[in-house]
Amino acid sequence: MYKIGLDIGTTSVGFAVLETDINNEPSRIIDLGCRIFACAEVPKTGASLAKPRREARGARRRNRRHKHRLERIKSLIVRNQLLTKAGLECLYDSKDLSDIYQIRYEALDKKINNEDFARLLIHLAQRRGFKSNRKVDSEDKENKEAGKLLTAVSENKKRMEEQGYRSIGEMIFLDEKFSEHKRNKSEDYSHTIDRSQLVEEIALIFKNQRELQNAYASEAFEQEYLNIYTSQRSFEEGPGEESPYAGNQIEKMIGRCTFEKDEPRAVKGAYSYEYSVLLQKINSMTIKNQFGEKRSLNDDERMRLDALAHEVDLLKYTRIRKVLELGDDEYFVGLSYGRKEIKEVEDKTKFQFLKHYHLMKKAFNKISKDKIIGVPIATRDEIARILTLYKTDEKIIEELNKIEDPIMDEFLINAVLTLPAFKQVGNLSLKATQRILPYLKNGLVYSDACTAAGYDFRAHAGDSKKCLLPPLDHQNPEITSPVVKRSISQTIKVVNAIVKKYGPPMSVNIELAREMSKNHDDRKAIDKEQKENFEKNDRIKKRLKDEFGIHFPTNQDVVKLKLWEEQDGICLYSGEAILIQHLFAPGYAEIDHIIPYSISFDDRFINKVLVMAKENQNKKDRLPLQYLTGEKRAQFIILASTQIHNHRKRENLLKESLTPNELDDWKDRSLTDTRHITKFMYNYLNDYLHFDDTFAGKKKVTAVNGAVTAYMRKRWQLTKVRADGDLHHALDAVVVACITDGNIQKVTRFSKNHELRYERDHDRSAFHEKFPPPWVGFSDEVDIRLSENPARQLEKRQLHNYEDVDLSKIKAPFVSRYKQKKLTGKAHEDTITSRKEIDGQQYAVKKVSLTVNFHIISDWFNHNKTDRNVRKSVKNMVS
Repeated sequence: MYKIGLDIGTTSVGFAVLETDINNEPSRIIDLGCRIFACAEVPKTGASLAKPRREARGARRRNRRHKHRLERIKSLIVRNQLLTKAGLECLYDSKDLSDIYQIRYEALDKKINNEDFARLLIHLAQRRGFKSNRKVDSEDKENKEAGKLLTAVSENKKRMEEQGYRSIGEMIFLDEKFSEHKRNKSEDYSHTIDRSQLVEEIALIFKNQRELQNAYASEAFEQEYLNIYTSQRSFEEGPGEESPYAGNQIEKMIGRCTFEKDEPRAVKGAYSYEYSVLLQKINSMTIKNQFGEKRSLNDDERMRLDALAHEVDLLKYTRIRKVLELGDDEYFVGLSYGRKEIKEVEDKTKFQFLKHYHLMKKAFNKISKDKIIGVPIATRDEIARILTLYKTDEKIIEELNKIEDPIMDEFLINAVLTLPAFKQVGNLSLKATQRILPYLKNGLVYSDACTAAGYDFRAHAGDSKKCLLPPLDHQNPEITSPVVKRSISQTIKVVNAIVKKYGPPMSVNIELAREMSKNHDDRKAIDKEQKENFEKNDRIKKRLKDEFGIHFPTNQDVVKLKLWEEQDGICLYSGEAILIQHLFAPGYAEIDHIIPYSISFDDRFINKVLVMAKENQNKKDRLPLQYLTGEKRAQFIILASTQIHNHRKRENLLKESLTPNELDDWKDRSLTDTRHITKFMYNYLNDYLHFDDTFAGKKKVTAVNGAVTAYMRKRWQLTKVRADGDLHHALDAVVVACITDGNIQKVTRFSKNHELRYERDHDRSAFHEKFPPPWVGFSDEVDIRLSENPARQLEKRQLHNYEDVDLSKIKAPFVSRYKQKKLTGKAHEDTITSRKEIDGQQYAVKKVSLTVNFHIISDWFNHNKTDRNVRKSVKNMVS
């Protein structure tokens, strides 16, 4: 019988296999190791690894379509007998070809010959200018890239009108702005032209050529040419009707509903879906007072906030407070901080609950003030679906005309066309959403509303358990990050390898890294924060050595000094000054857990204060306000309110009591990781992995909070040194696996005894009790098993739990590394020039960065006869 511990990160999965008893309590290490893999993103930028491939594929598609367009234009020229096929093939052979921009200019006033006309038509078809898919998107000035293009288009239109140019070709040929170069350069969009102006130029050229008796400038030829010239696939269209990929590509990517498996997911712009999200937020909203007491919104407050969200698009924090009639000592949990911080952010903080509803409301109100009221919910939902799936005005109009609703008239359609494109889909279908909505309106939170509607909120797989975990469905909407997908996929491989070797486990404990659900920038910020904190602790340790003579400072010494500085050297419980010269003397000042550790299992800095030792002893296992009375209590409230700036720490300090629910749930909240990604992994293992039925307990999978892992590792005297290699992931996995109900009970008893150790009638052995290990000799065994030759060390140490084990079979921890096995992909770095063939061999010139100073090689030129141009070129390259 065994259990698995997993430490899952963005680039690693540490694993530990522990032998267990019938109660699933660990007693020995069977196996441990780690799997190392590259993060599924570009390391420096965090960009998707698929981006270069996607961009290259897009470039190939554009080039293919460009080539096909030119082929059709040339075919049209031959078919209309402007040139023969042979004449077209040798069209560009002459060395005395006229400037094409001059031909464009001259075509407005004089008849041009067949060769020049053909060149003109081919030239115009190659550079068609800028065209947005939708008019409303082309007017969006907030898009930075589009903004540059639109600004250039607008300026060129204005320039053309002011200078009186008849066509774009005339302006390019005559205007000094285009004298140096005719086209855009890198990062320079100043020469961008609107496609509609080029279409106007083509029409003008054909018209003038007809008037000049050019027999080939017929209206039929013009129309055929423009049909090819203006043809363009919309964003959502597939490659063609004959292709298996034909049809709306966005619609094909929409998955099935979590509850109604035959229904497609609703778009997030649909009013029904958006309103359900609003109700979920309102129903889960919590109000806290300065003492940390929580309450949910009552029915009247929920209705008022609902009405306000429909009335105003962006809600200021102050307006929400006013509508809900909150007191000065109340604030939203998770939306802003305590009273001091509220004053700093209340004018800047805004919330947007019904974004798409208000977009429609503004568009419809331009037609009629009460138009939004008259549009049925079903019609609004369908409008949102159309704006999400279709990206051209023509297709949107076509789909809107299919809506069987009398209100969908010409005016409403024009109003819809002023709306921007909608994006994204949710997890539920409209059918499921509408079924859940009535219960959300009654104030139920999402999980209870789903249950009331007859849905399994957890959406477990039921009978789908297998001996091995199935591969991760990469279309799963719950997991969108490539980084997370790779981590979970690698975790599945690790678990399956363990199960293949040892059979079904009794249980699995998992811990996911804090940065797992963060994006690249957030992970960099976390790394920066950790680095800064590490450096700060190093500086404090140096101070402890230099100023206080502590040659081997501990982490507790560092925390003591931090707390002393945070509290300005004042004991919060007594109000006495804590003298810095006695700070590290035994029995003088101690670190206290504000909410006793035996209750909270919270060892974070925000749950710690520095107090005089006698105050800590007298407080025992109580809250500060349960311990303090009279003048000391009043003084403490003032000190905590003014001296402590972290609102969460201040809440803990000012708690007067703990409710029964808090007493029951506090430890579970501290022990368990409740993040969305952790819940996904928790459910995935629960749903699909077959467990050993020997263990009768209900908890087959446990999601462990990283803070608890760090605390246990420290108290079990295990040192995690990242610089020593990758095995620290396996070390963490052992600790994660050992966080069981039995060990938690041991730690709770130990903490309780420690808090009551000064009680007169308490067992005096608590003074000498050590922090309980998972089993006897645990720390020594971990160190041995992480060594290079554990078998030899186990022979020397003769640990009692290895008496019946064949030590020759025990190997050093295995570090498995992910290897890219595909033969496809990038073969070499991008080159500065195209491939060249020399003597039958293909060569690619690699771009090399030259950092050599020219003066270093100047002497070489003095002693070697070198061409002046070569000398100049080399100088330019290295300067």
